[in-house]
Amino acid sequence: MLSEIEEIHHRLANVQSVAATTHDDGEFAMPFSVQLKAVTKRTFQHYYRSPVYIGGKFILNVLASLFIGFTFYMEDNSIQGFQNKLFAVFFTV
Repeated sequence: MLSEIEEIHHRLANVQSVAATTHDDGEFAMPFSVQLKAVTKRTFQHYYRSPVYIGGKFILNVLASLFIGFTFYMEDNSIQGFQNKLFAVFFTV
């Protein structure tokens, strides 16, 4: 049994030395572009499979934009009007 354990240790030492000699420049296993493509595809699949979420987001954005648009509609070109327009941009973001 001890000789078998020694044999396993020697085999693993050889495998590790071969693995240590290979050169790997990247920090991750896949390049960034491949990761981005995979994550984007997975995210769109998730959104496609939950249409209620997308519908709610769409309605929320439409109602919020109408509310902000009509709240600050026809602002004058004074300092207060500029401040209100700037607040509308901040509110939108």
